[in-house]
Amino acid sequence: MIDRALERPLKFCRQAGCPNKTRNDDGYCDVHQKDNETAHRERVRRLDGINRMYHREPWLSFRRRFLSQNWRCQRLHDGEQCENASTLVHHLQSPRGYPQGFLDPHNVVGLCAACHPPDEGTPTWTVGIDFVASVYEPVYIGGTYNEHSISTK
Repeated sequence: MIDRALERPLKFCRQAGCPNKTRNDDGYCDVHQKDNETAHRERVRRLDGINRMYHREPWLSFRRRFLSQNWRCQRLHDGEQCENASTLVHHLQSPRGYPQGFLDPHNVVGLCAACHPPDEGTPTWTVGIDFVASVYEPVYIGGTYNEHSISTK
């Protein structure tokens, strides 16, 4: 049985300026194939609806207010709270699997960069063991509370 890839003619790599030739389906030589797969994943993620939500006003306001009230990293190490400032708001359950928890203060913790895990979401984390409980006071505007002002006290 003959490999179909070997029947294809060699073509120059699609990467600008690359002199290599390839038979790969995507048109990139082996040297550039992985780089372009990574770039493609990043492009797809940038266009992803959940990712776009991080750049909209509801999230920016929520994040700003949450970090002002949870200014110290909430991660616990051997029962002791991290001493660093919170700079990131981490979702316990990833919004990709739980989009209704995107602006839920029960679903986020403030972390420093050193304590932020590489994973999307950490649903197994437990209050008092893995992190300190969040504080989130509602915003009272014009006689009503805003849509993402749930207190976690």
